[in-house]
Amino acid sequence: MGTSYHSVDITSNIETLTPALGKPLFQDLNAVDDKVQIEYAITLPNGNEVYLYSWKEYRRLDTAYYIDFHIGARSREESLFARDFINNLIMESRS
Repeated sequence: MGTSYHSVDITSNIETLTPALGKPLFQDLNAVDDKVQIEYAITLPNGNEVYLYSWKEYRRLDTAYYIDFHIGARSREESLFARDFINNLIMESRS
């Protein structure tokens, strides 16, 4: 079963996400014509994988730019859980 976007986002920047989530699955900040320029894969405690990705920015991105990252998950409930899980990882990486 694949993942989809369920209208759940995280507003952040790459400088904050990478220490919390690790190396992106994909990153090309200069790919202004691509729909996705950066994507992270996150494994949830239940073993399911979700994706956090930029969507249709259509501009050169800088690691400090705050953007809305979409969460790709199997359901809206899993997206909401993933948002909380990712926010906790961000908070832990700052301490």
